Amino acid sequence: MIRLQEEVKKQPDSSRQEMIDRQEDVLKIVECASLVHDLGNPPYGHFGEDIIRQWFKKNLPSILKEKSDVAEEFLASPYVYDFYRFEGNAQSLRIVSKLHDFKGEFDGLDLTAATLNTILKYTYPSSHKKTEEITSKKVGYFFAEEEAFKTVTEITGAGTSRHPLTFILEAADDIAYLIADMEDAIGKGVLRFAVVKEYLHSVLKEDKTSSHSKKVVKILETIDEEIFSINQFFVDLRTMLIDAATESFVLHYEKIMNGEYQEDLLTDSSAHELYTHLRKISENKIYDH
Repeated sequence: MIRLQEEVKKQPDSSRQEMIDRQEDVLKIVECASLVHDLGNPPYGHFGEDIIRQWFKKNLPSILKEKSDVAEEFLASPYVYDFYRFEGNAQSLRIVSKLHDFKGEFDGLDLTAATLNTILKYTYPSSHKKTEEITSKKVGYFFAEEEAFKTVTEITGAGTSRHPLTFILEAADDIAYLIADMEDAIGKGVLRFAVVKEYLHSVLKEDKTSSHSKKVVKILETIDEEIFSINQFFVDLRTMLIDAATESFVLHYEKIMNGEYQEDLLTDSSAHELYTHLRKISENKIYDH
């Protein structure tokens, strides 16, 4: 909010000012969305999603034909893609809007429209074909929750665009798992810090433009082995990524609010190289272990 305040001082803007005035509400929405947005992930995460999809594609037609006289009708309907294209993101909306049943203005957990919209990283149903559009890379909601999706997005006005706070949620999620996964891997002996140090130093020293890359290189080149704290190093990485995501949100504020922004905050930030190479370490050294 400090960066938005600086922008408003330079040039008054009602939208930015409202965001500043409502910062406590914004904080609560993002905190709540952060806690619930992954509730739909099955055991083993993306691997679990793949197994669920494969199982239904292999078994659902025969199961339905054996036990139901409406099998052909169901298999020809959009509902079948809720099974064939099972997605943890869509299951999260299903859980919080339907399966956890507290009666209120909305079914399920009775969350606010803004909170429900914030967890929708993707905004198309299971029957929709993937495109390069950021909101269409994965399934956003099951066809069974189409009415819930329409109700929420009509209230917020987001439609099929990402809710602005979703960009913050996505950045927070990326920062959390990137650093935590690396810390866990080192703690479990899957990865040595020396490997992280050597790789980051070699690739980031080639990045002459980013202050974040320069800072990481300087830290790695001036390590005093007797007092160096690996924990502090990861705290520094988190801080840099948070600063970069914040800067990116403020820089692209108008496009985000207009539903025109088609990037993730960290991918399109001054810490792009750092973010990219942290991901590469996880993908190449951790996830396949």
